[in-house]
Amino acid sequence: VKPQPQPSIKELKLAPKIHKETCQINWDLPAERVNNFIRGLSPYPGAWTKITGKELKIFSSRIIQSGSSLKPGEYITD
Repeated sequence: VKPQPQPSIKELKLAPKIHKETCQINWDLPAERVNNFIRGLSPYPGAWTKITGKELKIFSSRIIQSGSSLKPGEYITD
């Protein structure tokens, strides 16, 4: 291992602050990006979406291959 000095503080940039509005899931993105978005915000502050006018926090997700005709963000229940 060859140690290397870290860049000076002047070169480093802070991550942007996370606000509630930036945690809303955009269902128009590809499934992999939505999945990574949810994983990246879990457990805090948590990604969220609206279903029937109510806010729902989503803490985990997975991508599945299915023959469904549903669009991203649509759902069915029993």
